[in-house]
Amino acid sequence: MRMRMMLNVRVIYSFENKGDEFSAAVVKILFHIPIDGATDSRKFVSNVSWNLFCYEIAGEIGVKKDTLDLAYRFNTAPQKELPKLLKTSDHFLSLWNNIYKERANLASKKSKKELEVILINRGEMLSKKKSMAVCFISIFLVFLLIVVSGKFTFESKTSQGSEHRGVYYCSP
Repeated sequence: MRMRMMLNVRVIYSFENKGDEFSAAVVKILFHIPIDGATDSRKFVSNVSWNLFCYEIAGEIGVKKDTLDLAYRFNTAPQKELPKLLKTSDHFLSLWNNIYKERANLASKKSKKELEVILINRGEMLSKKKSMAVCFISIFLVFLLIVVSGKFTFESKTSQGSEHRGVYYCSP
């Protein structure tokens, strides 16, 4: 019998320096969630568990929790910066640690811009790449069949409506 170990990240604390004391703070961050080519926004608190986060995001996107394949970047990051992977609870913990660091960075710059997380559905991008690959393979196979058979037929219509039919023979 196999046992599965599940890791839940329940509470992640940010320690803010207030004199010589440090205080823990739970924060709310706005997440932009990709849904069928558009985005929706939702706030999550820093003490949300990895499993609940996955369940909520999968429900919003419309995929099974097990097939969720995410990455993220901050709205404050340069556009050319690659998104960071968000597939495991360790990545999730790293996300919240990066959120606290970025918030501290924004506070030190006295920026009025609110930190937001932009999620990227990598599963959607990978499925598009796979479908394009299948399309190219099928075109190549049709071309190969034409070359191997040595002939192909065509039908075309001119702008005046007359039809042209013909057979071309290919010499190998």
